[in-house]
Amino acid sequence: MATLGAISGAVGITSAVAHSIHELIQIINAIKSAPTEIADLKDELIVTEKVLLVLDDANGTQLELLPSNLKDTLQRTNTLCKNACDKFRVELVSWTKYSDDSDGLHWRDRVRFGVIGRSSVKSLCEQLERCKSNLNSAVAVTTMISTIALYSTTDAMQRDLQAEEIDISQQIVHIEEQSAAVQIDLYDSAEESLLDNQEYTLLRDQLNYQRATLDASQGLMKDLLARARQTRTSQNITGVEISEKGKLLVGRIGSENREGELYQEIHNIKTTTSGKGIVGVVEGLDIKAFFKD
Repeated sequence: MATLGAISGAVGITSAVAHSIHELIQIINAIKSAPTEIADLKDELIVTEKVLLVLDDANGTQLELLPSNLKDTLQRTNTLCKNACDKFRVELVSWTKYSDDSDGLHWRDRVRFGVIGRSSVKSLCEQLERCKSNLNSAVAVTTMISTIALYSTTDAMQRDLQAEEIDISQQIVHIEEQSAAVQIDLYDSAEESLLDNQEYTLLRDQLNYQRATLDASQGLMKDLLARARQTRTSQNITGVEISEKGKLLVGRIGSENREGELYQEIHNIKTTTSGKGIVGVVEGLDIKAFFKD
């Protein structure tokens, strides 16, 4: 795996997210007899932290290849995840103000956690999962594209890239479904806004972070999907030489890739001394006129 983006900013934001996650893990570790939801959140945090640390150790060999707009979007989703973790950490400390290290979670703190706390945990867990999925998809696509660029493609590479396209397409559908659910939750929480208490404030903040993350993630996934499809269905043409009045048509000319499955590799083609040739897929060409002296 690899770090995000142009190294100076990308590694920094990856490290920042990992640091925020680690701090939240430490706070949770200090809570004895924590609710099940908090323990589950800790597990999700640990997994996400490991993914980020692996990226940080890789020194940015793959995701540097992403276009700048994709790097920026990926960084934005991670920044939102960092902010959500920081916000939750501050509120979690406040939630446990009646508890101490010896007796575990005080019953008053457990009551305060309640339904709203569980909803906030659910939202944060979903944001962490989305953060991991974004990173994994970006790494997978850039790794495959860079491999195809360096070596001649194989049927296995094409199948792997198509499988990644299917996975990303499914993620886009899932993001749309999550976005609709979050919008409903935001509407419901707005009805309680008159209470203006700490728990509802945290829930609204988490849902807003999640909505922004999903919006950015959807754009990222659509761009990754387009990039993967373009690579799989494009052409790799090198070493074409035309000299001494040679005439050569190479690649896909006048042909629409209707099925989206055509990939061509053409290398080391030369025409000399008025030689003529067609290499690839050509439609709408008058063959007799092309080869006529």
